[in-house]
Amino acid sequence: MKIKNLKRFITFIIVLIGIIISLCLFGANYSFSHIDNIKTKTIYASEGDTLWSIAQIEQKKNRYYEDKNIKEIIENIKSVNNLQTSNIYNSQKLIIPYI
Repeated sequence: MKIKNLKRFITFIIVLIGIIISLCLFGANYSFSHIDNIKTKTIYASEGDTLWSIAQIEQKKNRYYEDKNIKEIIENIKSVNNLQTSNIYNSQKLIIPYI
C-alpha cells in the first residue's frame, strides 16, 4: 500500500486516535449495571459506630439495601468508599448509595 498524501494520512490517524481515546474515557464512566434512580448520601461516623451498626440502620431505612443481608451491605459500603478493612474512625466520611 502506497500512501499518496502523507499529511492527510497523519491527520486521519490523529483524529482516529482521538476518537478512540474519547470513547474509552466515556465508556470508563458508564456502567451497564447502573440504575438511574440511585443516589448517594454522605454520612460521618460517630464515636462507637461500626460498619455493622451503619449497615443495620441502612438495611432498615434504605430501599437500596432492601433485600440484602448485613454482610453484603458492609461489603458494598467498603467497596463504594474504597475501604480495605471494616475499621472506621470517628468523623470519617462515608458515601452511602440509596434509592
